[in-house]
Amino acid sequence: MSVRVKNGRVIIEVYDPRVGRNRYVTQAEIRALGFELPATPRQARRVECEVLATQAQAVGDRDETIGSFSERWPDDFRRGKGGRSRSDATVAHNRERVRRFGREHAELTLRSFSRIEARRWANAHPSTVPALRAMFSDAVEDRVADENPFARLGLDARRGREDIVVLTRAEVHELARIARVHHGGAFGEEVAALILWASYTCMRPGEIFAACYSLLDGDVYDLRHSSTPRCAGRPSPSTAAQAPSTCPSPPSARCWTNRAGWAMT
Repeated sequence: MSVRVKNGRVIIEVYDPRVGRNRYVTQAEIRALGFELPATPRQARRVECEVLATQAQAVGDRDETIGSFSERWPDDFRRGKGGRSRSDATVAHNRERVRRFGREHAELTLRSFSRIEARRWANAHPSTVPALRAMFSDAVEDRVADENPFARLGLDARRGREDIVVLTRAEVHELARIARVHHGGAFGEEVAALILWASYTCMRPGEIFAACYSLLDGDVYDLRHSSTPRCAGRPSPSTAAQAPSTCPSPPSARCWTNRAGWAMT
């Protein structure tokens, strides 16, 4: 994080393009900008914005390479739309999405990358476009890029779940039966239990694998003490206070998990 509290004092860390690495903002620098020493993270973020603006003005038209910016972008720009902080999972996802692009265009500058090249990349790697669009948007804001080549490319938007055909209850149970027959034995029962649990709760695979049997109370699964940070239907941490604390589970969930010998402890 660029702003944090350490030993009761608010610390501000920024990337300085003049030295090519992160540095701490000194008290003298803060006072020189006309600010009192920040007492809260919110005050510190105002100072941070002013420091970054001052650096950008001093750097002027400095050219930064795509390799350099793509490597530091996920950690240095942890705030997304509306100033909301990106979760650690989103930061990790963004890093993975831009890694190959940064590696293959490492020596090019952000300013030299054209819309023609962006469109060619987007057509070949459509799943990386949202992260790259956000990355170049931040680069434009920091004045190390003149335009966002991934903006308004006119590519077809993904339809997401619009084309999903939802299975009927009978089809779900038939799929579970096929899993038992195909895999056989205890493993077949476990796969069948996973299919039925996922279908009725809409929990994601990682959340199902980390589920705890002790948190299952009849037809209710307790989310508050789940070993995973989020569950299907659970909002982002910023709204967690208003989130439901339980997730409905199938009435026969205990039967499935017992029958499968599921290692839910």
